[in-house]
Amino acid sequence: MPDPANPEPGQRWVPVALRADLPADGTLAVTAEGRRLLLGVTEGGLLFAVSDQCPHEGYPLRQGFLKGCVLTCAWHNWKFDVRSGAGILGGEGIRTWPVRVAGDAVEVDLSEPPPELAVPRLLESLRAGITDGALERTLRDAARLLQAGHPADRILLEIARHDARHAEYGTTHVLPVCADLLGQLDRFAGLDAIHVLAPALHLACETDRRLPARPRSEAVERGDRAALLRIVEQENVELAEAVVRGLSRRDGDAVEPLLFAAAAQHFTSFGHSLIYLVKLRLFEGDSEALADLRGSWALHLAQATREDTLPYLRRYWRSLEEREDRLAGWHAAANAEAPFDGRGLRDAVLDGSAAEACDALWAAVESGVDAPRIARALVAAAAHRLLRFDLELEFDGEVAEGWLWASHRLTFASAVREAVEIFDEPDALRLLLQAVAFVHSGRKMDAPPERRVVLRPQAGSVEDLREALDRRDPERVLNLVAAWQDDYATVLLDVGLGDRHVRPIRSAHALKTIVAALAELELAEGEDRLVPVLAAARMVSSPMVERQTQELARRALRFVVDGQPVRKLTQ
Repeated sequence: MPDPANPEPGQRWVPVALRADLPADGTLAVTAEGRRLLLGVTEGGLLFAVSDQCPHEGYPLRQGFLKGCVLTCAWHNWKFDVRSGAGILGGEGIRTWPVRVAGDAVEVDLSEPPPELAVPRLLESLRAGITDGALERTLRDAARLLQAGHPADRILLEIARHDARHAEYGTTHVLPVCADLLGQLDRFAGLDAIHVLAPALHLACETDRRLPARPRSEAVERGDRAALLRIVEQENVELAEAVVRGLSRRDGDAVEPLLFAAAAQHFTSFGHSLIYLVKLRLFEGDSEALADLRGSWALHLAQATREDTLPYLRRYWRSLEEREDRLAGWHAAANAEAPFDGRGLRDAVLDGSAAEACDALWAAVESGVDAPRIARALVAAAAHRLLRFDLELEFDGEVAEGWLWASHRLTFASAVREAVEIFDEPDALRLLLQAVAFVHSGRKMDAPPERRVVLRPQAGSVEDLREALDRRDPERVLNLVAAWQDDYATVLLDVGLGDRHVRPIRSAHALKTIVAALAELELAEGEDRLVPVLAAARMVSSPMVERQTQELARRALRFVVDGQPVRKLTQ
């Protein structure tokens, strides 16, 4: 019990009831400065003060039952320990207040706990909510964290770090979603930042539900590029994580080129590996957290599918094998002023054969064109590929390809563009080939020419674009976006934050595609400047299949009975 004669600094004791009003056993509901409190005395004589609102749905706990130190909500049977407020059954706990008897009065300390005490408890509850897959609980905890003054960017880092520690196979889509949302925080002040946190929490609750913290080895603070490449190539996943965590702690700046070099060796995981790596850069403010994120990424990379070894991509990599020994010389001779037919490369990747696409890439490299300019031409090709996507494929249950298959070409090409601006080494040329192969291999998703988008630019307002998006009217959306105005960017970003999609993974891809498209818009010039945002706008305004339960059942039967897997056009 607090000592009335020796109050702690900052305490604010307020009388809330008379001592005589306290029941011998049971509880007493009171109101103090707008707060609904519940006073009580346990069977053992412990005086307590807790919130009278159940955190589940707000029902009054005074209608519940006290047994020993356990308070039960009568409505849904949530249970709380009145000594600490901890949740015993249900979800998060309840707020407690210091309480004392001073003369004839019962007093409660209504001062707010300092952030250094409140925030760790709330973060622990947030992590528990993610593990339980309890979205509403995590949102309540996020609101409490914001109310306690904890920065929203730190909450996003906490979500990403939780994913890094729990995801079974290393980094997941939670990381890029958190990274993309960081860029939206300047639009939402104070408690409104919860609208930015919500998509990340929704995805994390689905992705990391019921996953315990992943066992991991102690960090290893030794190793070099050759060692890391060898460890990854050998799929030594635990050691890859331990080495990258250790190297990141030892010298965070020096480890990043090693990670890009590792990502350049193979085209992995449908492009996810490089996308994740580029997004990692946005979390550089916390070295310890960044070490965890990088380690989880290394775990992912070491066991990711090496798609360049598969038949659908091998022909592209044969063009690299013939030129492997010339990469260093080409890189050294690159010149930002060298003449470059970017449109020719773009068209070869879009409409040429695999050999023509590869030859166009290597011709540009050999002529001294620097990697960033080549990468921008490949972004344009990827954007056209997405803009050409045949909507009929989205509804064809016989094939695997859909919007997400097409959108990955653009988000990966954008990641390559960013990577080669950071990673100025010969291995960066490998990333260019990865982009050529991935974008070119998607050509069978193109709609036939007669069904492709025809633009008729039409001036309109922000409200016009928002209405067209809400109506899912892609023709109207595209015509408005074709007459681009900068205010449209916010409208598109709101789609990525909103509730347009049922499944959080669909929202994640919508946000990722929009963010990439807007980033490329800021850099692009010439005839292809608007193509990335046009492609992203078409995707988020068009119909999209969210649930395929019966189609998946049909696929299962075809596979089990006839040995027939789902057909893939691009692999």
